[in-house]
Amino acid sequence: MPTSVRDFGILFRAQTAAVEVGLFALAGWLGGAPWIWLPYFVLLGVLEHFGAFGENSVSDYEYDKKQAALTGDKADHPLIAGRMTFGEAWVAVGLCQAISVAMFVYLVGLRHTTWTLLPFLLFIALGFYYNHRGKENKLAAGLSIALSYGFLAFAVTAVWNGVVVWPLFLFVTSYVLAQIWGGGEWKELEAGHERNLLRALGSKVEKGRMTTSTDVGLLITFLVALKVLTISLFLREWTWWWWVTVLLAVLVFGGYEAKLFRSGPYNRPKGMRLLGLGEAASYLLLPIALFWSMPIWFFLYLIIAPVVWFVGFNRSLYVQKGTSKSSFAPGV
Repeated sequence: MPTSVRDFGILFRAQTAAVEVGLFALAGWLGGAPWIWLPYFVLLGVLEHFGAFGENSVSDYEYDKKQAALTGDKADHPLIAGRMTFGEAWVAVGLCQAISVAMFVYLVGLRHTTWTLLPFLLFIALGFYYNHRGKENKLAAGLSIALSYGFLAFAVTAVWNGVVVWPLFLFVTSYVLAQIWGGGEWKELEAGHERNLLRALGSKVEKGRMTTSTDVGLLITFLVALKVLTISLFLREWTWWWWVTVLLAVLVFGGYEAKLFRSGPYNRPKGMRLLGLGEAASYLLLPIALFWSMPIWFFLYLIIAPVVWFVGFNRSLYVQKGTSKSSFAPGV
């Protein structure tokens, strides 16, 4: 069976590029790029995502094959199912990576912001470590990929005018750290084919029930507090909107994390839907925090475009093929 467009979409985990569709436009805007250049930033973000997540799909092959045998997850992945060769995968990944690097280097040359190549190279180096060594140490893996995407946000924001937007670096780093140490480990808690940070901290699943340890509770509390703090840094004055934003952040971050990690029945499909909605809401808080400083059409784009992207790709890649039961549960 020839490799299909859908197979490449699964390889790249195209549905989760929804965040880049919003975040790279926001990074360009925060960095002072003209409106007409924002689609360029979005394309850069999508290709970066395809290259990074595609490489992760290839490097995780042996783990994914074991997971497919144990739980059925990843069984429809084109590499696992045999619909795509490793050669095809590496060519597709390499093209996306080469084009995205060339696009960033072009911006550097155009705007004479050569120093932004340093955080961009840190993004590449830390991402490579995560993809090829991340399974060996889950604490280091979470830090490496969180800092990797933090440095990417730093570089993309600064490339146009040399503007350093520290709150975006901190927000992206904390957002990804919570994804990896929190939700990423939760969804693998039941599988025993690889190391798991939550299991190492004392949480476990037995007979369909999850028991959360005190250490895991402390970790999740730290991650929630970190995300609330970083979102609050976008608003420099303690206005009523600062209080609204912080209250929403506490309710969103704390609410879905508390529900996901509390002791009780371990329902993975239901938890995956909650995880998808919680991560989407976490991103959406960023344009909400900046609502008063941007045009209404741009705010609507940042809210609507990522949701349409995610639901559209998730349905076409997974839901319609029966490998996911919800448009909001990220397909694997």
